[in-house]
Formats: sequence, C-alpha cells, structure tokens
Amino acid sequence: MWLILSVGFLIIAALAFRFAVWPALRKPSLDGGLQSLPKATDRVEVIDRSEGRQVYACGHEDADRFDLELYGERQRFNDAYFKDKPYCGDCLLKFVMEGSIRCAACGLIIRDDDPVALYSSGDGLGRYPSTLVDGQYVGCMRWDCCPSGGFFSGHWTSQGFKPLFASGNSVVGEVFATGEPVFIQSGPKDRES
Repeated sequence: MWLILSVGFLIIAALAFRFAVWPALRKPSLDGGLQSLPKATDRVEVIDRSEGRQVYACGHEDADRFDLELYGERQRFNDAYFKDKPYCGDCLLKFVMEGSIRCAACGLIIRDDDPVALYSSGDGLGRYPSTLVDGQYVGCMRWDCCPSGGFFSGHWTSQGFKPLFASGNSVVGEVFATGEPVFIQSGPKDRES
C-alpha cells in the first residue's frame, strides 16, 4: 500500500513540476516554440565542407571535414571520425537517414537506437511527417520535447520500434500495471537482445 501511495505521490509531484514549475522557469522563444530545441526544418544535407580533400573507406573522395544538417539540427564530428575515415559526407548522410525518422512533436531527427516515447494524442502531434506504431505517434526523448521520462516506451531501430517492456507499456504504464517500481537504462540498446 505504501509503495502505491509513494509512486502516486512521485507521479503527481513530477507532473506538477513539469506543468507548473518548469514552464515558469523557462523563457519562451519569440516564435512561441521551445527555446532550447533547434527549429525543425526539412533540410537534410552535408554542410560546411572544408576545402581539403581525402579518400574515405567507402571509396569516395570528399572534403576532409564536414557537418550534417538533419531537420534543423547540426551534427558535428570529432577528430577521431575523420582519422578513421569510414564514410564520405554523402555516404554518411545516406547511412544516418536509412534508420532514422522524425519526432512527431518537435520534428527533429530520431536516429537508430534512440530512446522514444509513444503518444496516443496531443496538440501539435503530426505537424511533421510522423511515424505511427499501433496508432501511436513516435516522439523523441529530448529534454524540452518529451513531457516526462515516464513516457519512455522503448527504442527506435532501423527495424522499427522495439518496446522496453513485453507489455508494450511506457515506464509509467508499467508502474501502474505491476504496482512495482521500474529501474531502466535509457541509453542505446544492445542490438543482439
């Protein structure tokens, strides 16, 4: 009984913080969107190619430095990536996009193995090209996009949605269904399991 009351109190406290305290602490952006998320665009391309050239393991010659623009989010690469030279810009872009989708809420990229939330409905869902799993929208777990870690439902993979629990529940759904606390790691999932 105490466990159920404790979990219920924690959920109420988390919701109160998310919907009452947190919005008051944040400054809204001028366009009414969330300030810390980049503005989603439809732009998907290799950008800021340097003038230096090198041959990559894919067999193509390309700039020795570049970034990717993925739906409004810049992806930068460290020196180790360019030292190993696995993919030129165009091959890397193709590889990244093959297993990726867009978040139904913020429109930013969800890459292979990213943790995701599932939403049945809500304001603003579906404004961007969206992926549905069993009639639910797939959303990212970015801090200023997902309302709560309790929405964490599984991972997006190049093979599709992989649920966190056999029941298909989110973290909060599993707590309510089992009456037990849930301990999880939300990082990349082992592809073998």
